Amino acid sequence: MLSAPDMKLVNVNGLQFEIFDSGGPGDPVLLVHSTRDDWYGVIQEPVLMDSFRVILPHRRGCGRSTSEGFPNSFEEHAADYRMILQHLNIEKAHIAGLSIGGSIALQLAKDWPEGVHSLVLLEPALMSVIANYEQVGQVLGEAVSRYQAGDKEGAITIHFEELAGPDAWSDLPRESFERLLEDADMLYQGDGAKLAEWVYTSEDAARTDQPVLNVTGANTRPYYKEIHETIQSWIPHAENVVIPDTKHAILQTQPRKVAEAMADFFSRHRIQRESQVTG
Repeated sequence: MLSAPDMKLVNVNGLQFEIFDSGGPGDPVLLVHSTRDDWYGVIQEPVLMDSFRVILPHRRGCGRSTSEGFPNSFEEHAADYRMILQHLNIEKAHIAGLSIGGSIALQLAKDWPEGVHSLVLLEPALMSVIANYEQVGQVLGEAVSRYQAGDKEGAITIHFEELAGPDAWSDLPRESFERLLEDADMLYQGDGAKLAEWVYTSEDAARTDQPVLNVTGANTRPYYKEIHETIQSWIPHAENVVIPDTKHAILQTQPRKVAEAMADFFSRHRIQRESQVTG
């Protein structure tokens, strides 16, 4: 069972956030999710947890994290993560994100480069690439229509079957699907409304001088393969990793391989202690 971790409620800038903080001894690692339980499998892996201070907040509108209303821009989400780290007395951290979480990680590095020591990007949602694939827009448009008609289960099903493949649910427990249903308002009123507006360009990427780990699944959709290649082109110093036997649901299907790749990457790009404040 993919169990939710023990999360505490904290108040940051007038909002309430659920936060898991391992309190580990090493460099702080901030995990940015797309769907709420993206990282639940990874944070059960000792190779990462034993050597790093792993922090997983639930972003606005997910779980018990509150929202002042949808939609919220990626800039707002990035600002939330910055304030959460500062609330925890952390001035610099490694940042990792999948899909929309990867997009928010890129935005955080753009807005707060001095606070982002390194980036792990797992198939971030780059609309400059995805918009070229007509079938994606058609499927996601149908998902929005089903959501608006009150069919949240139908919307979530066709949405993630497109992104992660027709067998997307075969490796996921029912609890994960239920959490997706609970967070459907955030997905369709929040992320869906703001993803099309979010702009990240090659010029933005060229200003990324932090170490970057660019991760994709070996069997992922063509547009995610192109996103992986685009990041590789935009950020030539990025280290490129292909996780075998997985599609877009990389974290759920291969959490150990992802944790191992991340632990190795962070170990080779440690934060200097004089630049790090621990809480």
